[in-house]
Amino acid sequence: MRALTYQLELKDDRTVTITLPEDVPLGKHQIIIVIDDQVKDTITAHDTYDELLLKMSGLWKQGDGLHYQEKVRDEWNRES
Repeated sequence: MRALTYQLELKDDRTVTITLPEDVPLGKHQIIIVIDDQVKDTITAHDTYDELLLKMSGLWKQGDGLHYQEKVRDEWNRES
């Protein structure tokens, strides 16, 4: 399965035409259309540093981040 993302502006006739890449084989396919009701008018490339900290703060409430890193490294070393 492959996901292709297209952005479009829907006009009054509500018709959508897409051209698929040539490497999509001919034949029957299932196509799923997802309507994102949360699309913003302006697209920002990145959150500000403060916004990013607020979004990530919940991760560190789940436990000691250093302990988690050490645990993962120990698992990697055992697998090597």
